[in-house]
Amino acid sequence: MQTEKLCFKLAHGEDYRNMTPDIQRIIKDRSLKDGLLHIFVMHTTCALLLQEDEPCMVQDLLDRLGKIAPRSARNVPPTSLLYYRHDDHRVRTVNLEPKGRERINGHAHVKASFLSPFLIFWVVNGVIQLGEFQQILFFDFDDLGERRERQVSVTFISDNS
Repeated sequence: MQTEKLCFKLAHGEDYRNMTPDIQRIIKDRSLKDGLLHIFVMHTTCALLLQEDEPCMVQDLLDRLGKIAPRSARNVPPTSLLYYRHDDHRVRTVNLEPKGRERINGHAHVKASFLSPFLIFWVVNGVIQLGEFQQILFFDFDDLGERRERQVSVTFISDNS
């Protein structure tokens, strides 16, 4: 088993990154041949998706998720569509950042819950097995506050790794 961590920050707000070139580089640099590749995002407001990297599709996805989980807002009444118990610190008492640094990001947690934190692929003769238009897309839904560095774990499993 071989593992590598990728670390990066996205440029702005709710955003995504096509990770396919990063994954292909790892396979090439490590001379990986045949086995399983497990990709895991290590954050609860981020997710992975196997999909076409096409700007209109990505915007459609973000628009639909935005309708399901509209952006969080501070100090909204519990009857508002913008109210998330996660963001109400009168209700939520666990897993809080120290010194009042807790982010208002309930919407990001909900959006990430609709996608997956991991993907698994076959690598055959050093080539990741993807369909013609399939790409590995990383999404960061936490769009309020300072951008955070994100980590993705990439693990290769084979009989001879």
